[in-house]
Amino acid sequence: MALRTIVLMGDPILRQEAAPVPEDAFGPELEALAEDMFETMYHADGVGLAGPQIGLDTRILVVDVRDQDEPNQGKYALVNPRVVGASRETDKEVEGCLSIPGLEEVVERPWAVRVEARDPSGGEVVIEAEALLARALQHEIRLMRVLFWGTPEFAVPTLRALSEEGHDVVGVVTQPDRPAGRGRKLKPSPVKQDAKEEGIPVLTPERPVGEEFLQQLRELDPEISVVVAYGHILKPEVLELPRRGSWNVHASLLPELRGAAPIHWAIAQGHDATGISIMRMTEGMDAGPVLHQVVEAIDPLETSTLLTERLAEIGAQALIEALALLEFGDVEPVEQDHERATFAPKVTREVARVDWSRPVSGLVNHIRAMDAVPGAWTEWHGEPLKVFSASADAPSGWTGAGVGSGDPRDPGTVAVADPSLPGAFAVRAGDGLVWIGEVQPPGKKRMPVEAWLRGRGAEAGQLLG
Repeated sequence: MALRTIVLMGDPILRQEAAPVPEDAFGPELEALAEDMFETMYHADGVGLAGPQIGLDTRILVVDVRDQDEPNQGKYALVNPRVVGASRETDKEVEGCLSIPGLEEVVERPWAVRVEARDPSGGEVVIEAEALLARALQHEIRLMRVLFWGTPEFAVPTLRALSEEGHDVVGVVTQPDRPAGRGRKLKPSPVKQDAKEEGIPVLTPERPVGEEFLQQLRELDPEISVVVAYGHILKPEVLELPRRGSWNVHASLLPELRGAAPIHWAIAQGHDATGISIMRMTEGMDAGPVLHQVVEAIDPLETSTLLTERLAEIGAQALIEALALLEFGDVEPVEQDHERATFAPKVTREVARVDWSRPVSGLVNHIRAMDAVPGAWTEWHGEPLKVFSASADAPSGWTGAGVGSGDPRDPGTVAVADPSLPGAFAVRAGDGLVWIGEVQPPGKKRMPVEAWLRGRGAEAGQLLG
């Protein structure tokens, strides 16, 4: 027996799928390799080790989770292992990894799995594993070969979750670098930045079409595509290329709010709940069958910025759960009720403009929904003024003083503008006052409204439009 060197995260071999062991390789040499792996694992105080972790492009793993109660069960050397079944029941436990020293993360996995494999001598092995053994086997066996499509920050948690759960992300397709900032320098998408840091191959086509692009996808040989806010409609030949199809993480409870901006419109329309749908992609926009949904309440004053951050994490977990259902479960995707479909078109600058004649509740929802991009805006002295942090309630400490003399029937009139009290800025709406907590004048950063009022901000009685 000999100790092997454990490869650390960052080595490309940890990102690639290990090659199956051929029939003529079973026997003494493979048995000796397994013994070396056990010795290396014990020396590192681990409970599992896979071939790539010692630099081998070989689909072999060892685990040993024996304890005093069952000293003869829990030690296995497995060649070409496959998870062929899993329980609906899951549990969460802290896991580490010998290739990432110091890492400890809580990971949710099926509580029981069925694994089929060969032993190093070539004998067939079937394991009905539960608890720690099931967890150790799942940790060491890569699951699906995934092609990931995504662009904004919203997509990053799902990309990370796929790798953390052991799926083999064979490539990432994202939007090309775009000019950003005052200098208009080219900037990569958040997904591209994350993929590059993880050593994942990245494709950045202007449009995902053409035979050359399709050939690049074929060479990656994905088993499944996962799409999260990529930014282009995919043609049928792209959707159907992976043998398990293409699946979308959509931020609504389909068939409600199909389209590009479901989070914005859920808030703008006053919904008290939304969620995540994992949908098999078809030619129609967000019209495919749904495999899994997670319902999430919308807090009364939650903005689209905050809700996007929450749903990004919820979507990542929902996708992992959906892949487990797809791989091990007997659940079939459910066709949507197309007659109940509603739509969430892209939010444009004109859509974001504030119409002060609307009721207070609708305006508060609108301003929350447009936060932070594109930002709800109105005009003041002929220039755009973005408004944020809207409420129907006056700020604490306001006594009713300082109400302007403008016509109360004239929506858009500044009713309150008191720089001495945080948030004491109110504009007349169709049926009351909308209180604004933050603004962003042209060329300036977002700021508390009282800071703006202390400068050259609006005065009571002036008109916004």
